[in-house]
Amino acid sequence: MGLCIRVRGDHRNGQSCRTAFCVDSRSRPSDSEFTNLGTQNPAQRRPYPTRRPVAIGTVAMSDHSSVSINDVVVPRLNANDDQVLVADIFVAENEEVKAGNLLFVVESTKASVEVLAPGSGRVSGIAVAKGDLVDVGSRMCLLRADDSSDCPNLTKVADVAGGQNRITAKARLRAAELGIDVEIVPPTNGIIGSKEVEAFADLVKDSVKGSVAKVTAATRQGNAFVIGGGDHAATLIDALQSSGWSLVGCTDAQRAPGSPVAGGVEVIGTDEIWNTLRAEGIGTAFIGVGGATSNEARRRVFENAAAAGFTLPLLIARSATFGIDSRIGIASYVLPGAIVGPRCTIGANALINSGAIVCHDSELEDHAHIAPGAVLAGGVLVGAGTTIGMAATVIFRAKIGRNCLIHNGAAVTGDISDNIEFTRDGQRIRR
Repeated sequence: MGLCIRVRGDHRNGQSCRTAFCVDSRSRPSDSEFTNLGTQNPAQRRPYPTRRPVAIGTVAMSDHSSVSINDVVVPRLNANDDQVLVADIFVAENEEVKAGNLLFVVESTKASVEVLAPGSGRVSGIAVAKGDLVDVGSRMCLLRADDSSDCPNLTKVADVAGGQNRITAKARLRAAELGIDVEIVPPTNGIIGSKEVEAFADLVKDSVKGSVAKVTAATRQGNAFVIGGGDHAATLIDALQSSGWSLVGCTDAQRAPGSPVAGGVEVIGTDEIWNTLRAEGIGTAFIGVGGATSNEARRRVFENAAAAGFTLPLLIARSATFGIDSRIGIASYVLPGAIVGPRCTIGANALINSGAIVCHDSELEDHAHIAPGAVLAGGVLVGAGTTIGMAATVIFRAKIGRNCLIHNGAAVTGDISDNIEFTRDGQRIRR
């Protein structure tokens, strides 16, 4: 018998998981492929396929012929981590389990794996608790084939090839210490580490320049709604649903309740139902109002929603790229296919639309909008409330003032002062 460890999968953009044994709602196995996980309340259990796990380590066996004892030990997930985090425990002392039942979930800085029972028996001597940092090779529990009290002191190390996990164990610990929801921390190259958590905590504390009544972390486990029910709201819903958000609907003053928006999400009323939503525990909102020629409406919605006490999370779409050492404010969205380079600063309620590129060391002030396909060279400053039109380009280190409108396809080759409309043929018109 062997210690069974199942590497957890990572789903991105609706693609199938690389791990054959990860259960995803998009490809859920039939009921016959699942097995009961023991005698605890089923609501506390996770279903899993009865197919074989992807990796098998080693266990120790008792020398007593009448007693078979498996020593379930902490696996090594990668060469650089000598400790792992016990993320979850799915068994109780003296519980009877069968081979393949889920016992523990452990995480390192690079992987998250499920430790499965190597055989049938009774669990005893659970030596870890949820949230513990434990040494690789140390005992997690014993698995006895009978009730004998004889127990050799055995430890063996199980090695597995762990897959890359989006959130590291250290990041989860640091987020808990700082009171930050780790799920909304912007990743670096697909990974959220303690460095990213600390940068985000600093950002939440002091980066918002606008008038904001409340800044809090949000969780993907609760429901949220979208303010606005038009074309931009549909684009936002697409990015939100692929990032794991559950949406109860949209509020929109121009469309009747029941009007479809996208992805099965409908208009549920106007802004007048905000208090009702909050009373029902829906305290998270996303701003689905665009800014093709002006960002004033988007700014007003942002300030009203913040004043009403809603949590306004940032969003970085799964297919977007967000560079190292870059910072982003609340209610700012980096939509699918967009690229933000390293060392950039994105203010609050800014919008980097689909396919836009913001190169290194650039800064977007609050309520700015970079339209689809626009390209900002390195070191560009975009003032508050300014819109850079579709497919427009901005030269290296150009400074564009506040409340400007850069037309679609325009080529900005120098600085532009506040309140200027810059046309495709280079004309400057005072707004």
